[in-house]
Amino acid sequence: MSGGNKHSERRNFLRQMAAAIACGGSASIGVPLALMATALESKNYFSASGKKGYRALVCVYFCGGNDAWNLLVPTDSAGYAEYANSRGGLALRSQDLLRVNAKSDGEFGLHPSCIELQDLFNAGHLAAVANVGALLRPTTAASFSNKSVPLPAQLFSHADAIPARSRYGNINGAPNQSLTDLLAQTFATSPQENLFQPIPDTRISDRWHEGNFAAATALATVFPPNNSLATHLQKMVLTVQKSAESKNDRQIFFVPMRGFDLHSHLLNIQPGQFRQISQAFAGFYRTLEAMNLAHNVTLFTMSEFAHTLQNNGSGADHAWGSVQLVMGGAVNGGRIYGDYPSLANHGPQFIGRGTLVPTTSVDQLAATLGKWMGIGSSDLHTIFPNLAFFSSKDLGFFDT
Repeated sequence: MSGGNKHSERRNFLRQMAAAIACGGSASIGVPLALMATALESKNYFSASGKKGYRALVCVYFCGGNDAWNLLVPTDSAGYAEYANSRGGLALRSQDLLRVNAKSDGEFGLHPSCIELQDLFNAGHLAAVANVGALLRPTTAASFSNKSVPLPAQLFSHADAIPARSRYGNINGAPNQSLTDLLAQTFATSPQENLFQPIPDTRISDRWHEGNFAAATALATVFPPNNSLATHLQKMVLTVQKSAESKNDRQIFFVPMRGFDLHSHLLNIQPGQFRQISQAFAGFYRTLEAMNLAHNVTLFTMSEFAHTLQNNGSGADHAWGSVQLVMGGAVNGGRIYGDYPSLANHGPQFIGRGTLVPTTSVDQLAATLGKWMGIGSSDLHTIFPNLAFFSSKDLGFFDT
């Protein structure tokens, strides 16, 4: 079979899968990641796109719905007052927030456990994308209320948003391939319901040449102990270093981190979670930097949804729009992309109990990442058929 026919079959498969998913409105980031992996699997694709050199995406997925409104908080007097009033007993103290030098409108601070993330942000290696969520069309509180726009299916449902639990199996006659098979093409650091391929647990000496011994030794000190996320990312560094030797490979990694469905005891649990994230991300970036691979790897976060601004006592419930992070040497960091919303009760995006309608779609975020990976515009619009309805196809967080 010729390469051209294979490319045509791949495009047809992507189109069928993406169109079916668009009709159902899946909020799962795992689906577009898997479709992007399929788009990248053809060697002919790299020749056509002209993209050379190794690149990898790392999705760190916070299972359960990360309460991101305590991750990045407005610190100007008016913004903080809105936040504190909406969050009530879940609000962090203004004086405890770690101020960041955002090269964008507004003043913001990170959760007090995120010391390393503060350093990465201020150094320009980390960016935030505000109010991201599953959308089929640009949506406002008014259009949500009067149902004048189509909405993703089963909003606020874990089962429909967690990648490994997507309810889509065989879709609309996709050629002998179910979503389970598709997701198996996406790399991961740990299997999730047998849908993702694990990275082999390989010793450093098996992966590293003598010239990289210093960087290999640094792994033992840069990555914090007793941190499961750091352990996953440390294993991944070894695979990335080996894969980068091939010069033109593309890889996509999926790293799940569980325990974010905090309907209670949020203020007791969240500091430890954010500390693990902050330390693990810093260890990952510093190691890549020492290996001269920081510009080849982009890490980003995702979760099913945020939690409500308003509390239910000691926790919060499922919401919609959230804040995500993007980190890497190619990232134009130190900025907040998208529109950070008003956190006031009954603000423009407010639809009840502190649930905010997203102003940036998951498709826009994923398409920006896909473009950096070398996926062309035609394939991006095939993978993300709803992208055409949004004015911005590229959020602009990569250096040009």
